[in-house]
Amino acid sequence: PFVEACVDADEKGEALKYIPKLADLRERAEAYARIGMAKEAADAASQAKDGELLGRLKLTFAQNAAASSLFDTLRDRLSFQGVS
Repeated sequence: PFVEACVDADEKGEALKYIPKLADLRERAEAYARIGMAKEAADAASQAKDGELLGRLKLTFAQNAAASSLFDTLRDRLSFQGVS
């Protein structure tokens, strides 16, 4: 909730101090996505081994070709490992 309040108040720098402390990797990924940090969001979603989350994040960053490609690559790796 504190991270969300920081993001809502457009205090991205303050949010960045707390996002890495989020224990839930899915929450961490979504928080990074909310402040536009695609690579960090992808890394957290990949660590969570959540292919569905990677897919949702890809849609969030659909206008960013490099980020979209990154999400595809990580989701393919998860599929290859037998994780969905």
